[in-house]
Amino acid sequence: APGGNYDAGQLLLTEVLTRAAEDDCGYAVWWGRLDPAGRENLMANIRDFHRNRRTTVILVSHSMDEIARNADRILVMKSARILMSGTPSEVFARGEELLSAGLDVPQVTRIAMALREKGVPVDPAVYTAEELEAQLQALRGGAPC
Repeated sequence: APGGNYDAGQLLLTEVLTRAAEDDCGYAVWWGRLDPAGRENLMANIRDFHRNRRTTVILVSHSMDEIARNADRILVMKSARILMSGTPSEVFARGEELLSAGLDVPQVTRIAMALREKGVPVDPAVYTAEELEAQLQALRGGAPC
């Protein structure tokens, strides 16, 4: 590779971005075997590409935490059928339905669901740690958790 040593994620991203710049088509990216730092670096570059090019990026993943961090819209499929679609809040508000279908929810959503079961009035559609923290702080009258 010209200019130095690149990991698999950097080579893959370079290929995708080069092709996209050449002909403005969509491309699929598979990154299942990247280490966590390489995976996050790749996702950060894809987010930058999405923001700068204002193009649609389709992310296919079994990781609901990854989806929650990176998606504006979610399409959930089960057995080759569309089970639900919407914003992350709309989809993760249906956490029980996702779980009963054998799918998952982000870890933060699981925590919010468990808190709600224990009587804590939090929104189970929470899907980021920041959102959950804000809700818990509001319940404490704005005091930090």
